Amino acid sequence: MGTPRHSVMVYRDERFLIGSVTALINASFDLYDTVVVIVTQKHGKDLCMALTIEKRLNETLRLVDTEDLSSQFMVGDWPNEPQFIQAMERILAPAGVRGPARIMNELEGVLCAEGKAGAASRVEELWNHLVTPHHFPAECISLSALDEDGGPTRK
Repeated sequence: MGTPRHSVMVYRDERFLIGSVTALINASFDLYDTVVVIVTQKHGKDLCMALTIEKRLNETLRLVDTEDLSSQFMVGDWPNEPQFIQAMERILAPAGVRGPARIMNELEGVLCAEGKAGAASRVEELWNHLVTPHHFPAECISLSALDEDGGPTRK
């Protein structure tokens, strides 16, 4: 797979997000042994509607809710590094047995929308540490929404 990468996909339109992530999921099955999608509950439901039953039932696809996941590592308004690593390893460890993974996630975008830009930046740093060849070989794509002014969305 080469050197793991961490990139960001920015979107304004949720239909664009669902269409793009669906296309990435479909393409990922040919390139990666495991696909992990960490999204809001609403986007998870939208993705399930967009994916075929065969794709939804594919044992290499894992859909994870951002709220459930962040509750495992956020201490107050800040990510706890050991708890972050433990939470991600619970999700990613089975993938490591089979090979490389592609991870798409909204964690940073959700934190920014909640006004926690510093925490979002720290989560980004933690992802960069986690998806290294000597720790966990993966490609990570962070998904972030923009508001009408081109800034991160806020709730």
